[in-house]
Amino acid sequence: MARLTLARATALTVGADLAVIAVSIVSTKFIIRGIGADHFSYVNAISLMLAQLGAVYGGLGTTALRFTAEARASGDPASLAAIKRTLISFALLLSLGSAITYGLLSGLGWEYLFHVKVDDVWALGAVVPAILTAAVQPIQLGCASVLAGDEDFRRLSAIKFAHGISRGLLGASVASATGSLTQLLWVQAILDCVQVLVLLWFSLPQKGATHPKRQPLKLIGRSIVGQSATNFINSWLADAEKFAIGITGRTLMLASYNVPANAVGRLSAFGGSIAGVLMPRMAMLQAQKKDQEMSGLLGAGTRLNVWAMAVGSAPLIAFAPEWLTLWLGPAVAKTAAIPVQVLLVGAVANAAAVVANATIRATMRSRVLSSLYVIEVALHVVVVAVCVSTWGLIGAALAWSVRVLFDSVAHQVLIRSLTHLHLDWRWLLVVASSAGLVSLVMHYQSPVARVGFCVVAVVFASLTLFRFADLSLLRRSPPAA
Repeated sequence: MARLTLARATALTVGADLAVIAVSIVSTKFIIRGIGADHFSYVNAISLMLAQLGAVYGGLGTTALRFTAEARASGDPASLAAIKRTLISFALLLSLGSAITYGLLSGLGWEYLFHVKVDDVWALGAVVPAILTAAVQPIQLGCASVLAGDEDFRRLSAIKFAHGISRGLLGASVASATGSLTQLLWVQAILDCVQVLVLLWFSLPQKGATHPKRQPLKLIGRSIVGQSATNFINSWLADAEKFAIGITGRTLMLASYNVPANAVGRLSAFGGSIAGVLMPRMAMLQAQKKDQEMSGLLGAGTRLNVWAMAVGSAPLIAFAPEWLTLWLGPAVAKTAAIPVQVLLVGAVANAAAVVANATIRATMRSRVLSSLYVIEVALHVVVVAVCVSTWGLIGAALAWSVRVLFDSVAHQVLIRSLTHLHLDWRWLLVVASSAGLVSLVMHYQSPVARVGFCVVAVVFASLTLFRFADLSLLRRSPPAA
């Protein structure tokens, strides 16, 4: 099967993600109506704990993507097949560990982070399906990353699209029809299992392959551990403000923040889609010593990513109260509108770090990222504690946005020191314009004025960052392996 150009692969990936996000946003409203806000807070808590657990084995994804891309670059089909089998074997092993870890430690999370008795969670039937979901997640990650490393974005996007749509629609249908949290979790867990079986079918090599030597096994293991350590620290950074809200015992307030915050996170995932497409290409170019092409992709990817995020965020910032009211109701919109606007500014800033982060990971310099995240944790814990206790949800959003702005600047400095590439810092002007948009729409409530501010922000971002040459670079045919 012919591989797609970067532009087509990105368009396909983003298109699939857009459809899934749209269904997720709509289905969330029906799920909350079906099972009630109290039970939906349990869904949020489970998602948060699974996300933290995912960080423990998250290095599998980057490792699988990089080693698959490098094996493909070598041009040896036997080596590629052997690497795929080894990576999926690691995924199966981590799957067992993930299920056991969640089963043993989730009780502590319920008791001390969310102030919920474990017996109540068992009575609701929320434990076993969550353990099953925890078990399949490493396999999902490993197989999807193998397909991404092989640049098989047609199949990967189709599988993710089918899974995301069915999970949203069936989840909403079950919640509306039965009002049962237990049945909702079971339906989602079963759909996750189906997705894993399909991913395994397409990611496992169909023909026999020689076993890799001992050295690659060690390298893969070390890479998973190193990347997972980096991901684990970063996950606590990403969710620190959510835990700060949860520790206060205000689970409904956590849901009011977490649901729209996750929506902003999904919007940021568009940038992750670009990085996910670029990372295997970066790893392949690194293996082939093509530094000039890496430099071009880094600059083009960063500019396009920040531009796309700024353009997509502008109308959401300008009309946050309206779309939150339509989605989650006036009560949530009243408390979450300003925090969401602040989070969207942070999402624009975060877009500048995505491609640089993918480049650093593709070149296997995770220790550098770990050191950066340790510094950020020390600073972020203090900022979160002060901001959440002083300004509540707005403070939580502000703490996250300040942290990702610092993180993006640090990534640009790191990529400059590691690769000696010339960087474009004009993205900071676009972040500033997004922050200015928030200030203006808070003071001028007229719809006409907000439309005008939104148009100005979009035009400014386009004039500052958009280049047709960047699109031409992404349209080039994939390099031969």
